[in-house]
Amino acid sequence: MKGLALCSGGMDSTVMLYDYQDSITGVVYFNYGSKQNAIEIKYAEYHCKKLKKKFNVVDLNFFDSFKSTLLSNRGTVPFGLSYSARKSTYVPFRNGIFLSIAGGMCEFLDYDSVYLAVNMEGWDVYKDCSEDFIHNMKYAIKFGTNKSIDLYAPYLNKDKEYIVKQGIELEVEIKKTYSCYRGGEIPCGKCAPCINLKEIFTRLDVK
Repeated sequence: MKGLALCSGGMDSTVMLYDYQDSITGVVYFNYGSKQNAIEIKYAEYHCKKLKKKFNVVDLNFFDSFKSTLLSNRGTVPFGLSYSARKSTYVPFRNGIFLSIAGGMCEFLDYDSVYLAVNMEGWDVYKDCSEDFIHNMKYAIKFGTNKSIDLYAPYLNKDKEYIVKQGIELEVEIKKTYSCYRGGEIPCGKCAPCINLKEIFTRLDVK
């Protein structure tokens, strides 16, 4: 197989890159104007070089017109795990846009599949991470491309704790990933993904 993985430099997509490295030929990083882009891209490129995967960067300038606190020009990401705090970080149809581009890239790169590291957490806020969305997007990519490109979301029905355990087992350098929504050089520890990871690391006694 020749797979193209969407990798943000975050923990989920980085673990997926190692977990499925035998099926992944290249990586695409989408630079869309989020607060964390400048830091994420360094980690994404680091792991691509380590695994000797082709690293592609796609710049998307139109996201600055979207309303989301995740974007660099759209206010501050709230602290906490409340629905409203998480909902403020939703970027409309982000994964749909990313996957559409990735499917097209597979055609001209002569790849046969796309890999996305969404998991079962957060479906109430991020509809473009849900099981229904992935199944329908899989259908759209397959029948909308001449090569019948496949979409794989191997962690779709797994939680984040499972992904952390996979990372530990695969000896992934988790400290060289970035999942904070605030975009600071040091993760804030108080936004939703930071809180989730801290709780998981504590349960699993991860230093």
